[in-house]
Amino acid sequence: KAMEKSPDPYTPGLHYSLGNSYWMEAKWDQAIEQFKQELAISPRDYTTTWKLGDVYLFQRNYVDARPYLEKAIKEKPDLAQAYRDMAKLYIQIGQPEAALPYQPVVQVRNSAKSACNPLIPRVLLGAKRLPPRAAI
Repeated sequence: KAMEKSPDPYTPGLHYSLGNSYWMEAKWDQAIEQFKQELAISPRDYTTTWKLGDVYLFQRNYVDARPYLEKAIKEKPDLAQAYRDMAKLYIQIGQPEAALPYQPVVQVRNSAKSACNPLIPRVLLGAKRLPPRAAI
């Protein structure tokens, strides 16, 4: 549908919209294709960069996810979603200590949600920095 609205395939945002639609339907390969096309048009688009890393994270393709997440953080240092995903990546590969530098940003950026964000206690428990639940 987005292609019907704009006949120019080089319109910024067009491929992001298509990729996001695929992302919402968990059609990862199609989302990757569209996000890469968007980055060819708008290489500094931090939202598309993060979404591409996020798709690779959903696929458990950590090697490809990491550079996109790092680039998104570099382009937009306060993009909490990218920090959250970097922390998730390190937790999922069994390196919770490496996730800790990303945790405070997630907690500050999502302060209203941090109390119920399950990622933060998981990072800290994995790194053995949080007392057991009984002691809390």
